[in-house]
Parts: sequence; structure tokens; C-alpha cells
Amino acid sequence: MSRLIKYSRLLGIIISIGVAIIIFKGLTTSQEEKYDRYLMSVKEKEYNGVVLKKFKDKSNHNRSVLVFTNLKEITINSKAYDDLELTDSIVKLADELFLTVFRDNDRFIINLD
Repeated sequence: MSRLIKYSRLLGIIISIGVAIIIFKGLTTSQEEKYDRYLMSVKEKEYNGVVLKKFKDKSNHNRSVLVFTNLKEITINSKAYDDLELTDSIVKLADELFLTVFRDNDRFIINLD
């Protein structure tokens, strides 16, 4: 058998093992672990701005997207998306799991967990 065939088989075996490990890890990760990772990613983010536009990005799993007047785009959970209106001013600081929203003369909080 030629070396090329041996190496091709070895590479196929290595790739198959890698795929099996990734699938196994995905199946054995609990919902709680996945949710904790999601919360950590939300908590790390920091943004602020005035909502210029909001839309559902159909090409990206129908994610809820906000566009600020400075044209920065962020994705946000559906509950917060539904509660926000155009021209709302929002502030999200790092290490927080909530938005502070300023609308007209009111100020309120939207939880992101």
C-alpha cells in the first residue's frame, strides 16, 4: 500500500474521532451549562445608544437586532427587543444583566436573563 493511502486513511480516522468528540461534547453539555455560558457572554457586553431601527435578521436564525443612531448593530434577546421602541435611549454596562432604558421622561430597567 502506498504511503499516500496510509496517510489518507489515518487522516480520515483522526477527522472522524474529532467529529465524534465534538458531537459527544455537544450532547453531554447540560442546558444549565449552555445557559450559564450565554449569561456570561451577555454580561461581558457593553453598549449604549439611541435605537434608530430594529429588525429580525432572517439570515441569522431570526435574531433580534437593534441599530443605534451611530449605526452600531447589536443582537439582543427577544423579550428586550419586544419591550424596546424606536428612539429609546439604552445603556448596558459590562458586568450587568440588565438594560437601563430612557424613554421620554421615564427611566426603567429590562432584565436580560
